[in-house]
Order: sequence, then C-alpha cells, then structure tokens
Amino acid sequence: MSAGEFPVAVSLYQHRVDEYAEKGAPLQWIAPNPLVGGDPNKISLLKNAPRPNAAKLFIDFMLSAEGQKLLQDKGRSPGRVGIGPRNPLLKGAKAFTMHVSSEEYEQLGKEFNRVFKLN
Repeated sequence: MSAGEFPVAVSLYQHRVDEYAEKGAPLQWIAPNPLVGGDPNKISLLKNAPRPNAAKLFIDFMLSAEGQKLLQDKGRSPGRVGIGPRNPLLKGAKAFTMHVSSEEYEQLGKEFNRVFKLN
C-alpha cells in the first residue's frame, strides 16, 4: 500500500498512513466525519504478572497526560480528555467501537472475506 500500488484500501491504521505520507509515500486518507471506526488501545495487568507493581506503575504512566502525549506524538489518538489527536482530520471526529465476542468477530471476518471475494 505504501508504494501506491492500490487505488483504495478498506482498512488501514490511520497513523501508519500518516507516517508513510510524511516520508513521501503517495497516500492519503479521508475521515468519514463525524464517525471514525476504530478499536481503542487497551492496557491491562495480567493475573500472574511476575512484577505486578511495576506493571501498575507502567499502566499509571501510560494513562497519565505524559503517557498519552507519547501516544499522540506517535500519531495515535489518545483517550485522555484534553489531549486530542495529532492529525487535524481527526479533530472533532467521533470514534465508535464495536464490542463483539470472538465468535462474532470470526463471523464478521468471514463475511468481510465473502463480500470482498478474498476466499
């Protein structure tokens, strides 16, 4: 995709497109304002983590303003109020997320492949 060999893509990470375009790749993307679909970044503490206190400190940092600014600097859309996305195309856009079970996700994948004739 980054070489411009395809005219359209159905699903890409917006921050990657921005990264490649900044390096001169012939890419652009369009935000279907006011809605942009996406899966939020997740962070969690595993039940049997070998160093749970270190993990808690890391989680606290990543959820802090400083940690969210790091995500923003990498082109990601932070989830903290008051720290918006770096890309101006996403400012004011509302994100939505689908919450589905693994079985529903698998079925959606099959349907995607059927619609786009990938099987």
